[in-house]
Amino acid sequence: MRADFNRDKLPELLAAAGFSSSLPALFLWEGVTNYFTPEAVDAVLGYVSSCRSSSRIIFTYVHSGALDGSVCFEGAGKLLRDVTRLGEPWIFGLDPVAVPEFLTRRGLRLERDASAREYRARYWGTKGQRMKGYNFYHVVIAQVPAEKTETVTADQDSALGRPHA
Repeated sequence: MRADFNRDKLPELLAAAGFSSSLPALFLWEGVTNYFTPEAVDAVLGYVSSCRSSSRIIFTYVHSGALDGSVCFEGAGKLLRDVTRLGEPWIFGLDPVAVPEFLTRRGLRLERDASAREYRARYWGTKGQRMKGYNFYHVVIAQVPAEKTETVTADQDSALGRPHA
């Protein structure tokens, strides 16, 4: 199945593929959030949070400081220019400090947020310290909690005068 998350509706796509949100699920969403609009990210996370409690999502994101230049990451500038030149600019990122609240407002609970440096060290030990890679990447594990909270969309964030993480 091919999907454009900036246009297609995830519930419809998954239902057509036979997915049931009444069963616990694991969503793996790797290497894509940075290409999405905030509204598309909200739609996916909103759908995940509507699934059965204990469902989880594992996703990667880019540190927003790499996108706006407020944090210097080796190789970020060149990579951002390259993807823009290819017609696929990165438009979405998160500030790691804001991730727990960002997820909570979307009905999810953060279990883990690890930077590239952290996950390389965790899984490859001392070899991970010597590995090259983009340190602006993060990986998150979030869960649909048993007690669901009210979700907030990008439009609602703006209406409330809050920046959308």
